[in-house]
Amino acid sequence: MSSPGSETKPAAPTSLTAHELRYLLDLESSAAARANLRRLNLPAVADDSDAVEAGAATLLVRGLAQLADGKLRLGEIAGLVGYVLTHASTWTELALIGVDVADGALLLTEDDVTLLFIPRPLAIFDVLALRRPSGAREMVMSLATAFLDGGHDRIAVVRADGGSGERSAAVIRTGPDRWRVAVDVPRPGAPELPESSYLDTDRASALRTLAQVPA
Repeated sequence: MSSPGSETKPAAPTSLTAHELRYLLDLESSAAARANLRRLNLPAVADDSDAVEAGAATLLVRGLAQLADGKLRLGEIAGLVGYVLTHASTWTELALIGVDVADGALLLTEDDVTLLFIPRPLAIFDVLALRRPSGAREMVMSLATAFLDGGHDRIAVVRADGGSGERSAAVIRTGPDRWRVAVDVPRPGAPELPESSYLDTDRASALRTLAQVPA
């Protein structure tokens, strides 16, 4: 099955609000949509119906949807994002944590499309479509490598599931030439890995371990 807009994908980031994403996630009542709602960690609202209605309204006034015969018709970009959000079960998460910074991204893949979601202030997400099948791995490694090379006392954690179960790895750079790596990293809130689970290695080996994770 081809996704809407699969022949011409958005080539530059599109900013979408949390309410707009809620509307797109509400297009289908699917297990993938419910899971991706959690993965995006959207802020809680008192009434989901109000959030969905607000998302529809802003998509319309921003030109990402149109009214036709009294119904909201999604434009190409919004239609593609809505399709991936409600169908994608292949995902990769990236968390970047340092002394003064905490950032992250979510990548969702369905058919031949991978969408990159980067959270911004005020519950806004930048969304970018990656065209190549290897796009998820390339993007994750580009972001993680630049972050780790940018300073000391930084950690990059990658989690992914392509259908065979969640896998994960973490790389910590604690000094100019000190790199540490661990696999099967617990999620926040679970018991942390013991210190002995982190192994000293070199930069190349640490990055190779991360590169094996993305779906």
